[in-house]
Formats: sequence, structure tokens, C-alpha cells
Amino acid sequence: EIKIYLIFILIILFATFVLSLRDLNNDIWDENNLIESLDSKKLESSQQQKYFSTKYLSNKSKLNKLFGYRIMYICCNESLPILYKLEGSVQKCPDNYTVAVGKYRNAQNETGWGILEVETFPNFPVEMQAYAAGLVEGLLTKVQIHYHYLNTVSQLCKNAKEYCLKLFNYLKLNLEWIESQVMSNPPTDLYWRHVNLTYTQLTGIQDGYGPEKQFYFSRVRFAITPILKIQLAGDFFDLDRVFKKPKTNYSSNSHCSGFVKVLEGNKDILISHVTMLGYKSMNRMLKLYKLAYDPKEVPGHTISISSYPGSVTSQDDFSLTSGGLGILETTITLSDESIYSNINPIGQINCWLRSLIANQLAKTSHEWVLIFGRFNSGTLNNQWMASIFLTFC
Repeated sequence: EIKIYLIFILIILFATFVLSLRDLNNDIWDENNLIESLDSKKLESSQQQKYFSTKYLSNKSKLNKLFGYRIMYICCNESLPILYKLEGSVQKCPDNYTVAVGKYRNAQNETGWGILEVETFPNFPVEMQAYAAGLVEGLLTKVQIHYHYLNTVSQLCKNAKEYCLKLFNYLKLNLEWIESQVMSNPPTDLYWRHVNLTYTQLTGIQDGYGPEKQFYFSRVRFAITPILKIQLAGDFFDLDRVFKKPKTNYSSNSHCSGFVKVLEGNKDILISHVTMLGYKSMNRMLKLYKLAYDPKEVPGHTISISSYPGSVTSQDDFSLTSGGLGILETTITLSDESIYSNINPIGQINCWLRSLIANQLAKTSHEWVLIFGRFNSGTLNNQWMASIFLTFC
């Protein structure tokens, strides 16, 4: 009986693993489908398009009629290292088996914003927490991610084949270097551990965004997926120019402006931020991430941001952290393009990721600047402002 039980468990594990790898290449931009990615008529795989059009984008879709919060739990199986979802306020995970919970309210037609809250729990490894946080976000907001992706970076390569080939090679080499650093540095290195956790979270979002499965494995992929391209939206401001994208197709580099004013006698501080961009970016989302990381190591374990579907950073940028920091920036256009010669896929990390790691690990403005400055990529050039707002509370 024990042998039969073990065989049954192995069959379930194998089947779940196979399902988790199903259609793996459909959402990865690699040598095998690069030319297809250049075709603007094939924005995603035909299977993915069919999935969304039949299940989620029809007029009868219950997701388009929800006015309250959707609540979803990501649970860990009691005996197997696999994850599954439960939805609704009645269904909940067994005691102590809730890895993450997500709450989402689509209020775009009321306020112009969707509202997303994601929380993880400390009973589980941080890697599983990061994956589950991403998974619940991908599952809850897949329709909004789909719209945002189609509106923005899906046509990145339209009428720009040479640019796209250069960009692909840059991103591929950069990901290979990042993965090598994650693998070669010890888990005690907080910087690289959180780089790994961020890509684990992105993997969870991508898995949740894709076709739904009964079970999920916590995992990490360093791959050029639709979700990664969403993160890079700001970095494309400069990468478009580095790789000579036709000027008619440039990403707009006029995005936001921040302002900080300390009142007389240092009694209070005022922070103001404004975002401007094309109408294609009007799918907005307010997000609160409350990750159960060690607060001694990760002061910014809880972050509130103005953001976009599928993005783990603000991109505006406007962030408030549990470490007591308020972070914002004013976008700067680089006038001396000769400096672009310093951009290299090896030894550099794009701005979106550097800002996220700094938000999580910094306790002071000075620490934020030091962390953010590491592995500077020269992309998404901004005037950053990091304010310790708790000083004025």
C-alpha cells in the first residue's frame, strides 16, 4: 500500500511538472519565435489569444461585471510542494497553509484606477512567497495585464526589425549575466537574493497571466516574457535610442515630474508628483505589496505604489515604503547621446530592478542612493528624490 501511495504521489508530481512546462515557449521571446515576435499581427501566441477572447474578454465575462473586491488565496499543499488557488471570501486555505492572499477591485470606470493588495505569510520560504505573490497578481489581474500589454509593449518591434534583433541580443546577454550572478553569489548576499526574488515574482505573474492550471510549482525563470517587457517600459526610453529604433517609433521619454518642499522650520514636508504619458498607458493600478520578509533585513517589505498592470514597480515613479521612504523622480532626457556607448549588457542592471531593490533594502535616503547606484545601466535617466517622511510624522 505504501508503494502504491508513493507511486501515486510521483505520478501527480510528474503530471504537475509537465503541465507547468506546457506551452513554455509561447510566452518566451527567444531565437525560435523572434521573427514571429516582429510580426505585429501576432502579438501573442494564437492559443493565448484564443484563451483570452473565449474565456475572459467576452461580454458575458463575470470579470467585467464585478464591482467589489475579488479575493483569492494561494495555498500550499499539506504533503506536496505544490500551490493551488481558492477564490472567494468563503473558501480559504487550511490553517497555516496560506502562502499569499490577493484582493483586487477594478474601479477604472469609477475612479480611473484598479486597486490591488497582495500579502504573503511568514510560514514559507521567501522564494515561495515571492512566486505566490506574483501568481495571485497574475490570476487576479490577467485581463488588465492583457489590455496593458497589447496597448504598450506588444508592438515593440513593429517596423523595426534591426532594432529588435539588437535589443533581443542585449536583453538575452543581460539576463544570462544576471542569472550567473544569482547562482554564484551566496544566499546571504541580500542584493542578489532579492534580484532572484524579483524574478521569481515575475515568473509567478507570468504563470498566473497564462492559461490557468490546477496546480503550480514555485519556480524562477530568467526569460524575455511579456511580463518582463512590461517592467522594461521605462528603460525602453533610452534603449530605443541606443539601438537606433526608427524615430517615428520612439517610446516617449517625457513621463513624470516630482517636487519636494520642506516647510519653514522643518516642521513638515510636502511631496508632489505628476505623471504624463500617452493614452495607451491609461490602464492604471494602485498597488500595496505586503511581503513577509524579515523586516530587519528588508525594511521596505511593504510598499505602496502607483503603477500599471503586471508591473512590480511604480514606473511613474511614486513609492512609499515601510522603511519610511518616499521615492519619486523627474524624467530627464539625455542630450549627450555619446554617453550611450557606456551601456553594456554585462555588469549592469536596468533601472526598474535597481529602483525596486533600493526600495526594499534601504532605511535612509543615503542608503537608497548607494543601493540604486550599483550596476548602473544608464537607462531611464531621472532626477531621483528619496525622502525620509517618517522624520516629519
